Amino acid sequence: MSFVKESYAIGSHCFLLREGDTFSIAAAGSNAANPVSASNVPATTTPEWIDLGVIEEWEDKPTSEEKRLYRPSPGQLVPKDVITTKQDLKFTFKSNELSVIAHQLLYRTQTLAAGAAYFNPLAGVPPRGFLLLQRYDQYNVLHQVALLWVRIKLTGGMKSGDGNVIMPEYEADLLYNANNIVTLS
Repeated sequence: MSFVKESYAIGSHCFLLREGDTFSIAAAGSNAANPVSASNVPATTTPEWIDLGVIEEWEDKPTSEEKRLYRPSPGQLVPKDVITTKQDLKFTFKSNELSVIAHQLLYRTQTLAAGAAYFNPLAGVPPRGFLLLQRYDQYNVLHQVALLWVRIKLTGGMKSGDGNVIMPEYEADLLYNANNIVTLS
């Protein structure tokens, strides 16, 4: 891969398998006989991935807390170093489709299966799981595949009216996991 600059319009596809979900194809070193966990990783090719819908907008945003260190030069204090003490990576994306998983995340329900007919609001918490991101350019060439252990929720609520389309806004916080991987192509 070269470091040649090019202009890209990147489209994102987002999929989720929640902690405790079952899957049929495991990543190397994992076992499909066991449910999803931080240490039991599904393959990117397993058919059980939950599609989070058509993604219209997305953003990957790192944040950090830093401590600035100074030294005299000769008497005035000038920056010597900046030490990062905490760092986060947040993934946000907006879908133009409403799904069962969007209901689970917004209303903080128990884990919902496809086709769920009812739920109990506030019966659960935002789940952890593996987020699969696939990023394509304007020529439909795959440039990035990410398999990430996250905590995911819906933000911004859901509203409609005046001809507006309901567009769930997802937010996923990257959690430390030795199995997190991003592949560039």
